[in-house]
Amino acid sequence: MLVNAKLSHKFHKMILLAIIVPLANSVIANCPTTTPVAPGPPKCADYPDGYFINDFSDCQAYYFCPHPTSPPYPGKCSAPYNFDQTNQMCNHPDNYTCPSDECVAMADYTNVAVTNHNHYRSHHGAPDVSAQSSDINRYAQKWADYLSKTDQFYHSGGPYGENLYKIWGGSVDPSVIMATAIDSFYSEIAHYDFNNPGFSMQTGHFTQVVWRSSVEIGVGIATYPDPKYQHRTVVCINYKPPGNVQGQFRENVLPPNVSIGSILNRLNSTGFHDKDKPKKTMIL
Repeated sequence: MLVNAKLSHKFHKMILLAIIVPLANSVIANCPTTTPVAPGPPKCADYPDGYFINDFSDCQAYYFCPHPTSPPYPGKCSAPYNFDQTNQMCNHPDNYTCPSDECVAMADYTNVAVTNHNHYRSHHGAPDVSAQSSDINRYAQKWADYLSKTDQFYHSGGPYGENLYKIWGGSVDPSVIMATAIDSFYSEIAHYDFNNPGFSMQTGHFTQVVWRSSVEIGVGIATYPDPKYQHRTVVCINYKPPGNVQGQFRENVLPPNVSIGSILNRLNSTGFHDKDKPKKTMIL
């Protein structure tokens, strides 16, 4: 790990507590209107070492102060959890309401994942995917949390297909990160040879996204502190049944019904705004 032991222990405790229930659909926290909004980021000198502080502009956001002389590092709990400063953990809104009068509903990144998958799949005659299974969603979130806890990046080796995405720095909005991850997977279409269908390391994420037989997905995302880039985020998307099965590419990865050029032009015009661009990215 590249983070200090105190930071690692506390943040990982938060992550582990945040996976005890499956992901839910979009949740609007019940935000009281009596607590004043804090004027900007906190001063770490006012708090103990390794302390997490509420960001009063967002129910799920917090700042982390590794030591009194450090700047406060922003982060977010995975939806639908709110950050609970008193207990230093990500807490379910049923147990802890947001202490802000500016709380806003976060876009449901699971719905973003489904919508964006189905947009791209429609170009290839593939049926829509859904994310209704709590088992596969729980699996994806648990693996994303594990990768954040251990600061590693490798496949789970489980029963599902799997695409992984990781960024250093940049946006902490899960919906923005999720959309950009799927764009990154799909952009591999530029290297796929539809006249010679099959698996390659350059195109395996794309082929899994549009694989006709994969009709369920599970979605997980976890953000954790980074001493150089402030934070890192891991995205895990699992697929059921798994794709990329040798001998089945021709019937599962169909040529697009729109020009590849137009697809690539759109991909090049979307993604992070300059201020939200990550410093590094990785897919696996």
